[in-house]
Amino acid sequence: DGYWLQKGSDAITKVAIAQALKMISAAVTPERNVTLVDLGCGAGTALVTFCQNNSNRNGIGIDIDPKISEAAKQNIAHSGLQETVRIINADILAIDQWQKYIFQPNEIFFLASGVLHEFLKFGDDFVVRFLRNLKSLFPKSHFVLIEYDALDLEELKRTGDVERKLYAADYLLMHPFSAQGAPQSRDKWEQLFESAGWFLTESEAAPLPSHLVIFHYRAA
Repeated sequence: DGYWLQKGSDAITKVAIAQALKMISAAVTPERNVTLVDLGCGAGTALVTFCQNNSNRNGIGIDIDPKISEAAKQNIAHSGLQETVRIINADILAIDQWQKYIFQPNEIFFLASGVLHEFLKFGDDFVVRFLRNLKSLFPKSHFVLIEYDALDLEELKRTGDVERKLYAADYLLMHPFSAQGAPQSRDKWEQLFESAGWFLTESEAAPLPSHLVIFHYRAA
């Protein structure tokens, strides 16, 4: 069930998302016009946090689940941001369905929290092509990625970190049932983005025990 899968993902990534939004805010001055495009926006919480109290910011939220998209729209309306934030019920991969809503003169930040690994079920090249396409369509944009820093099975055998083993077991058990690609290591994400032509500006680990990493990439 995509709705409950999203609920679980929100619970795991909540702190990392707050950290990522601080990273974005530190990269732009308050008076600059900025658009946050949340790929897999869930209930729209990140968009509300980013856009409230700053009229120079707006947001686009994209989610494939109609129930989640409706919940996000209600959240945006309750926050009084209907004129600032737009929620689009669409597939992230169908860029042609949502790119027209993004005002290119604004500085654009894409945010993808725990969603990009899902497309690795189609292979590394598929994800690289998606990232290249995004870079080509939005040549001065930024991409903020939040993903789990996965260990391979041999590394898991050697580690004495029990919490790490439990988190890894949860991911390894859940993902085959939810038809997602497997989480990848920090090094693997850096290789994928480098292959797509994105430049790493900074990266930092989210607080333990989530073992999430936040990457800030720029297109040019």
